Amino acid sequence: MSLALALGLVGCSSRAPMPAREREAQVDDPAEGAADRLRALLAADEGERCAAEGEAQLQHHPASGRLRAWWLACVARTGRNLEAAALADRWVSERPDDAWGQWARAAVWYEESAPARADRLADTAALVEALAGHPDALRLRAAALAKWGRSDELTALVAAYPQAPAWARAVARLGGARGDPTLVPQALADAHAVRPGDPEFVTTAALVGEGLARAWRLTEALAWVDRGLERAPGSLRLRQQRWELLSMQPGDTAANKRAVLEDISATLAAADPRPGLLRAAAEAYRSIGEDALAEPLEARVVAEFADSPAAEAVQAARDEALGGGPYAHARLTAAEAAAQRAADAAFLARPRHHDPLLREAAALRQFAATVADPAATATQVVAAIEATRPRVHRQQLEFFGAAARALADRGAEPARAEALVREGLAAVAGELAAANARGHSFDGLKGWLEGALYDLLARVRLGERRLADGEAALAEATRRGRQGDDHTLAQAEVARLRGDAAAADRLLMACSDESEGEPGEDACWRGLTAAWQRAHGELGGFDGHAAKLLAQVREARRQQVFAAIAAAPKPAPEFRFTRLDGEVVSSASVRDKLVVLHFWFTTCGPCVEELPRWQAFVDAQARARDVVVLSVHAIDSAEEVRTWLAAHPQRFGVAMSDGYCERAGLNSFPTTWFLDREGRIAYESGGAGADLELEFAWRVEGMRAAEKKRTG
Repeated sequence: MSLALALGLVGCSSRAPMPAREREAQVDDPAEGAADRLRALLAADEGERCAAEGEAQLQHHPASGRLRAWWLACVARTGRNLEAAALADRWVSERPDDAWGQWARAAVWYEESAPARADRLADTAALVEALAGHPDALRLRAAALAKWGRSDELTALVAAYPQAPAWARAVARLGGARGDPTLVPQALADAHAVRPGDPEFVTTAALVGEGLARAWRLTEALAWVDRGLERAPGSLRLRQQRWELLSMQPGDTAANKRAVLEDISATLAAADPRPGLLRAAAEAYRSIGEDALAEPLEARVVAEFADSPAAEAVQAARDEALGGGPYAHARLTAAEAAAQRAADAAFLARPRHHDPLLREAAALRQFAATVADPAATATQVVAAIEATRPRVHRQQLEFFGAAARALADRGAEPARAEALVREGLAAVAGELAAANARGHSFDGLKGWLEGALYDLLARVRLGERRLADGEAALAEATRRGRQGDDHTLAQAEVARLRGDAAAADRLLMACSDESEGEPGEDACWRGLTAAWQRAHGELGGFDGHAAKLLAQVREARRQQVFAAIAAAPKPAPEFRFTRLDGEVVSSASVRDKLVVLHFWFTTCGPCVEELPRWQAFVDAQARARDVVVLSVHAIDSAEEVRTWLAAHPQRFGVAMSDGYCERAGLNSFPTTWFLDREGRIAYESGGAGADLELEFAWRVEGMRAAEKKRTG
């Protein structure tokens, strides 16, 4: 399509939407018929065909806003999101009152891989009114609500507009079925009313399949997906759903895996080698642990379809696998960091990008690599900030905070750093709106986000020796409950500016000692080191100074643990656990001993992350004859846990909960109980971070100290 045609928006129709009777009279309008055709193709998940036909039809009907809007939605469905978004934004910029341009922009947003802007969801509601209840506006609104899981609003839409898409009522009821299973039969009855010949049938099958899967009705979900594939065998969305559902079916997991492998093989043999299909098949292979089968497909996508959205996604996944998220750079070795920087630079240099989120992730990793380099000058950091800012849309808060922190760490560009903090504070409302639009409700999230930024603002002001202004910002952070590294750095600087260097150093050492990062690499340790060097001109004598500080802060922490013992400990519910080796451990068998019960499960990320530190604690207590340490797995069967332990060997013994956690009201994991000799819970811990071995040993010591105090 020529650039003049693609951007020639002045001729687009901006007529107000017609009443329903007049729309019906337009049935013979060729442009309306072409737009209806695109809508049907997109509903059937034929994005490539839809985009190609739309481009051709626009040459015959360049003035049709509705036709152009559907074409842009189709372009976005193919994965060419940035291209579609640029055209939609240009349209809205030139004709801000054209409702079809607004519809196009919202439709392009809907097709993003991970839509996160709450204002776009609100736009779909405004479009229903702006387009006078046009079926296209209702469909877009219903699809957006379904994608974001807003069942109540979808129900209200259906009630207010009977002409909403036929699948909307079924999807709304399936959403409510998570709290009321009796809604499922009604939802399925609504879905069955959409016949296979209906253009919306494929969309119905996909959405009903997703809803049933969320309700854990996996067999029924697979049946609906298969019905959709009978109507649209080329639907990539349905094919991906089928592979996922096959792997999740009840019964033999090995048989499920074979079914996935067979279906992928049959699909690839019968279909054209579309890059999106090849990438989807590779992802399915990886999801069932067949990386060796995925790699040739990914290599083919990159080699044969280098400019495609699929190739971009494959390359982005490879790059991300090198080092993790955008702010994981500090955990990489020098060689790994160099490889990550080279990969991100190559990705950002691609001739064309399609997915804004993938480009943003690469830009943020590149930015993080620059600011994490202690040799990077303030000038280089500013250049990195300005180069990255235009590419950041979804992670603005993280970027603004990281950018301001990089300048504060270097004591540079205070005005720019403060402006970045202000931008971050302005973005908090958008972040909360996005979270609420996804159905999340986080108590205190606003204060937590704002508190982090006020801590940075305090650091910036204190770096300029603006003590009163810095303390005011720190007070705002404290009022919001924020207590991170930046908070401690600011507190220490206040103490130092007030002439109490010893207090500042103790604050920084305590912060560093409780850090979960590698020793000597956390921000508080760097602040402590920098303060010593500023005061003495060199690091000579620093090691001895740090050792004394560490002894002081650890003794203070130890005394805090002792003081935190329950004043009136409650008896733990009676237990009888069977270890995987057959040994039984019960309340009666451990009476008169100190007991540590560690509750966890294998699919709990924080639980698994702390297991090496838990093992160190178990090893340290092995010779204590009056201490019983037991790891209790909260869910699953003994066989499933044995299988996991075979792949992740541990030395500590594991017992099965067998419903004890539910009976005891335990619903947060990991949780560790420290029981005194009378079986009472003296301490309860939700995890102890990097110093688990030390913190838990202090709790055991604290129980002994309390016992000694009671007995005189």
